[in-house]
Amino acid sequence: MGSTSSAYRFPHGNTPHQWKLRTWAEATVPKLEDVASHYGDYISYGELAAYLFERTNVRTDQRLDYWIRHVLGMVLDYCDAMGLPALPALVVQKKTGMVGPGFSAWLPKIGLTPTQEPQVLEWVAAQERLKCYRHFGALVPPEARPTPTREYAALLNRDERNTSKRTPEPEATCPGCGTVLPMSGQCDTCS
Repeated sequence: MGSTSSAYRFPHGNTPHQWKLRTWAEATVPKLEDVASHYGDYISYGELAAYLFERTNVRTDQRLDYWIRHVLGMVLDYCDAMGLPALPALVVQKKTGMVGPGFSAWLPKIGLTPTQEPQVLEWVAAQERLKCYRHFGALVPPEARPTPTREYAALLNRDERNTSKRTPEPEATCPGCGTVLPMSGQCDTCS
């Protein structure tokens, strides 16, 4: 099972579905360790699923979002038990570059309150990715700081540009009575 510790055992389960989840979780850890060994790398959910199907020869017809959250939840438990940074922070949505909602399960493990607030999840994920790069031997620049994925940074920049275009300038008001000033700049009420 790659470099996962022989002291840790993923839950066995009594059903074929639970067996699949365990098989995929065991294959996920070394894959994410490899991703973490390259500074700035991350992997999409779809890419990870394709890798798991190919690597384990275990497939499913279920929607990706139904089963992969369970696999990554098992990997989060593994990381917690082994004292590792959260490897699932390296798995992001292809279009947005964001971690999935299941990543919030990591927050209580590091003393934070669980939330689905995207800014919180993405900030914690960025911190965990940097920890992963450092822990798994990536060549990390000494000045490196937690940063969002390229896709999420682009999304933030686009949202910021759209917000600044939509936010009107505050209208000038009269300092005496507080009414909105006409184009002349002279208050009709106080003049």
